[in-house]
Amino acid sequence: MTGNDFGRILDEWERNQNKRPRTGDRNTRDAFERALDQYLPEPTDARSEDPAPTQFETDFASMPSEAKIDLHGMTSVEAEKLVRDFLQTSAQQGLKKVTIVHGKGNHSKEGVSRLRSVVYRELEKSPFAGKTMCPPRKFGGSGAVWVLIRDYLSR
Repeated sequence: MTGNDFGRILDEWERNQNKRPRTGDRNTRDAFERALDQYLPEPTDARSEDPAPTQFETDFASMPSEAKIDLHGMTSVEAEKLVRDFLQTSAQQGLKKVTIVHGKGNHSKEGVSRLRSVVYRELEKSPFAGKTMCPPRKFGGSGAVWVLIRDYLSR
């Protein structure tokens, strides 16, 4: 749907409102939904469009995480240093997969995780960080990231 389509939908909805007696919110909502139905595409099952996980993704997900840090309550500067040190130490210890919990930002003033961007910036710069994956909800979901340690990838 383009901006022009929305404008056309809104215009039609307003015209219909002027033709109908106003009897409450139900009529207003029904008229708007009928106008939307004329222009919006049929909904699709998003799950059917998701590609099957690759063998690598399946193997990665099944590997146990050998270490974890939680950055909740830290400043960006504190988090940067801890992530850098954590990745280096993990590589030195020969770890294969680690978890970094950065949070979802539910308690931040902006409502977004500012630590998430710090973590991903450090992961991009780190010589020790390899592949990454967002874990399933029970392991932190979008508030965490799994990291394969690069030393492990070169073995």
